[in-house]
Amino acid sequence: MTSRGPGVDPGVWCALEKLRNAAALATHVHDGVERARGHLCATELLGFLDEASDGGGDSNTALWEQSPCFCEQFSGAMALAEALPKAMDLATETDDVK
Repeated sequence: MTSRGPGVDPGVWCALEKLRNAAALATHVHDGVERARGHLCATELLGFLDEASDGGGDSNTALWEQSPCFCEQFSGAMALAEALPKAMDLATETDDVK
């Protein structure tokens, strides 16, 4: 980072810092959404494989056993749940820069 020169408005430095924070938040949001997308895409494939493996009918599994498809859906939902507050922070941070 360069040093602040004489006559540089402190508001400019504050705005730059907020934009830097917003960029980091945007990266976190993007990563979370991509992680969720990966889980949800895997859900579709696993659902297809699950149906193919049991002949398309209901499998007789115990209640505590969940299919990989369910686990991927849950992981995708959790990734989105983690990304949402960061997206809200991003909106606040960029609004403050205006």
